[in-house]
Amino acid sequence: MVYVMIAIVLILTEMFYIRLVNKTSFFAAIHEREKDQRPVWSGAGLLLYLGMLFFSVIHGFVYPGFFFAITLLAVVGLWNNVKPISKLIQHLALWGSLLFMFNDLDIYNDSICCSFSLVLIVSVLIMYSFRAIDGVNRISGATSFVVLLTLAFINSRMVPFIDEMYLWIAIVLSFLLIFFNIKYRNRALGGEAGAGMLAVIVLFALWKLILLTNDVSYLILMVVCVIDSIVTVVYRIFRRENIFESEGRHIYQLLVSRGNIPPIIVSFLYASVQSLIVAGYFILFPYRWLYMACVLLMFILLYIYLEFYLRKLN
Repeated sequence: MVYVMIAIVLILTEMFYIRLVNKTSFFAAIHEREKDQRPVWSGAGLLLYLGMLFFSVIHGFVYPGFFFAITLLAVVGLWNNVKPISKLIQHLALWGSLLFMFNDLDIYNDSICCSFSLVLIVSVLIMYSFRAIDGVNRISGATSFVVLLTLAFINSRMVPFIDEMYLWIAIVLSFLLIFFNIKYRNRALGGEAGAGMLAVIVLFALWKLILLTNDVSYLILMVVCVIDSIVTVVYRIFRRENIFESEGRHIYQLLVSRGNIPPIIVSFLYASVQSLIVAGYFILFPYRWLYMACVLLMFILLYIYLEFYLRKLN
């Protein structure tokens, strides 16, 4: 019942925000990758912050570092809506949020663990940021929904590693992101701040599990989109392109723009493939390292093939 009430409050809040931005200038800049030059509402990040605010208040701010991290991103996102700010400030906010989150993960005392965590978490955070405009609504919401459901299953049936309410509120939030972007046809976006908040929410839970179990094979929960981003970044470096500028060249974007596959179908495809990989991971858990290596190799080869094939299409 608590989650239903929270979902209702969030839905009403977002609908009020949508009505508000229709009458004000709180529009995100029209992104050059969009085929249809419609204004987009850069307010989906509001859902993420309010949901985590509800959790923090109910549980007495049990994860203060995490709460400061998403608050920093929310403030920067609101500031950017009122008056556009430089990419440098937005990136500094993302890095600052990591410092707060690491405090709750308690990894500063172990330099090796801290360095390893920093590299992997920053990589995934950058992946979410690269998908800030198209990703939050089309792909990140769907794949994050699968990851969070899996983490909730692990938390309740295998290894308790985080407060149960945290995960279920996060699941509700990712579902609402999907809902609003289906209902409003991919217009309720989260921007870089929203992408950062979603990344922090998912990574905080995932990394608590990894640190508790000392098992990095759980990273396979995000393998589909991680490999997508890695292959895209490597390809763009090879072509001497600026990887910090969004060019709409991820595989899922090419599937939409050149493969003429509807965005909703692509999102469903990514989420379905991620679900199948997770199912295989649990079935073959005793052989998870061999399974993970095979999955990584298979997806790297598949994405490289798709990368070159889709770019040849008109």
